[in-house]
Parts: sequence; C-alpha cells; structure tokens
Amino acid sequence: MKEPHKPRFMTQVRAIIRTLNYSLYTERNYVYWIKQFIHYHQLRHPIEMSDNAVNSFLTYLPVILKASVKYNHSFLVNGFSLCLFF
Repeated sequence: MKEPHKPRFMTQVRAIIRTLNYSLYTERNYVYWIKQFIHYHQLRHPIEMSDNAVNSFLTYLPVILKASVKYNHSFLVNGFSLCLFF
C-alpha cells in the first residue's frame, strides 16, 4: 500500500501561518523570504540545512547586495521573525 502524499513544503508553511492567524501580508512576506532563502541555498530543502545556513543567508543580503539601511533594518526584523517561525 502506498503512503499518503505529503503536502509540498510551501503548502505546509502557508497552512501553519494560517493556523496561527497571521495576516495575509505576513504570510506573503514569510513566503517571499523563505523562497529567497531556499534559492540562495541552491534549492535545498530547509530540513537539510543547519543554523549556519540561516546565518549565512542573513549575512549575505546586507553585505553582498549592499542594501540600504532602511532595507537592512526591515530585513533584520522580518528575518528574525522568520527564523523564530522556522
């Protein structure tokens, strides 16, 4: 007998966010940053990654992209919230 199909990762993320009653804006924001994180790590599944992968990604954006101070602050706040969510 086949195992039941497990939902895709992003579908699970959206379901958890909706269960927590986060706003649609927060859901879109988290989904965007999770996709950026996954693409930064060559499409590896987040379950395969360690804390170092998160640190690497958080360091990459402001240093490599030379983003503005306002963007960095916004990213750090959202990035920290997202890390707690993960």
